[in-house]
Amino acid sequence: MLAHLFKRDESHLYCLSNDSQGRNIPEVAGGSWRHVKMVELHPREQRLSVDSDAAIADIAQRGYHFVEGWYRQL
Repeated sequence: MLAHLFKRDESHLYCLSNDSQGRNIPEVAGGSWRHVKMVELHPREQRLSVDSDAAIADIAQRGYHFVEGWYRQL
């Protein structure tokens, strides 16, 4: 599954979204979201601190999945 990685300004909060503009990401304590890059998620793959199965399920159900503090290693 391809997903768009966004980072919230001034924080360590990231979000994977199926929307290239991030329009479906809920507001979380203010701040804006910046598109970082596209990533490919594969089922049953543990990619650093990201549980791909959970991320894929959340994106399929809600359109987004929050992750905290892991971009530099992705």
